Amino acid sequence: MLKKNLLAVILLLFVCFPSFGQTPEIITVNGDLDKFYPVTFYDGGYDVHQATILQIGRSEVHENETGMPNLNGGWPGSVIATIRFHSHNYGNASSFINADIYQYDPRPLIAGWKDASVNNLTRRVIVWLKGGGMTYHYTSNYPVTPVVYDGVQNQLPYQEPVGTTSFIPHTFKTSLDDNVGIHGISYQDDAQWSGVVKAGTFQSAGFRASGIKENYVDITNNLIWQDGWKYLANGPANLLRMGTPVSKRSDFIFYVSPSNGTPGAPATDMEVMRICENGSVGIGTGSPGNYKLAVEGVLGARKIKVTQTSWADYVFHPEYKLASLDSVEKFIKVNRHLPDIPAEKEVLTEGIDVGEMNKKLLQKIEELTLYLIESRKEYRTAIDELKKENEQLKSKLNEK
Repeated sequence: MLKKNLLAVILLLFVCFPSFGQTPEIITVNGDLDKFYPVTFYDGGYDVHQATILQIGRSEVHENETGMPNLNGGWPGSVIATIRFHSHNYGNASSFINADIYQYDPRPLIAGWKDASVNNLTRRVIVWLKGGGMTYHYTSNYPVTPVVYDGVQNQLPYQEPVGTTSFIPHTFKTSLDDNVGIHGISYQDDAQWSGVVKAGTFQSAGFRASGIKENYVDITNNLIWQDGWKYLANGPANLLRMGTPVSKRSDFIFYVSPSNGTPGAPATDMEVMRICENGSVGIGTGSPGNYKLAVEGVLGARKIKVTQTSWADYVFHPEYKLASLDSVEKFIKVNRHLPDIPAEKEVLTEGIDVGEMNKKLLQKIEELTLYLIESRKEYRTAIDELKKENEQLKSKLNEK
């Protein structure tokens, strides 16, 4: 009786808890060695409300090598991939495909994937695998019944049903999709976390994403998070912060830390530049105000071009009324600055518009030019009158 009960429990566990097969099954993808062919896999976990986990592997980089004369001395390639998915199946909102892939860099074997059940009830996803007679070993927690479309086992293209009246054709690929990596994880949608993500040798670079409450992300170099950023090693450090935890603004802030930092000491971050959420930029200041670019300090440039909507050549127009020098003299005595030029008090509090100031200075130069021309005319007239009087005097003296 005890043996029967134990056997029943074992059978129940075997039925209720799926397990990966101990012996991987094999598929072969034919076709050309430089192409990736669509292979469809069934979502066996759909009916039991579980994600299907497909593992595809080639541990030995030399596998199939003797049967591939077109390798030109290269190795066929290896891959270890875990693809976790749940099919759309014509309306399932919790569908996804996530992949964790490590493959031989010079000759990758997986080029992409796609849910092929968005507009149908097939419960199938597509994985594009390298052809040329390549062998793949796979296991899964639920049946996946792969079907290879390589032009040999099944004809290309694979026709993804759209309802019952049309199809979307899927043929081979010749390169990897943008979301497919050589080493690493590819998530279909967001990756969310609260805490520290550390990257780099000996944590030499840090990445900290805070929770929604604080609302910011830090990317650092030579800093480690220990209840605050601290120096990992001697020398300077850098930090880029996206978002500000206090004001909840989405600014980008660049910090540098002094070069005399010691390991384990709290970092003294000095803000050097800020890109505000409204597009304004502050260099040396975190408050650019109403300016699109604010610089605290000296700005050096080989050339600065300021565009203007008008210029001071109106001074030379016939209708321009040039103020008399007497009126200018009176204005200067009262105001202690030239007409149309801002006073010292205004410049110290408001600053100057470089383009507008250049226009006003040119206006004064052009007015000064007109004054000089007028003075030259008066000087010539006076000289001519003096010459005339001199001739008259000489004539009178000669008569005597």
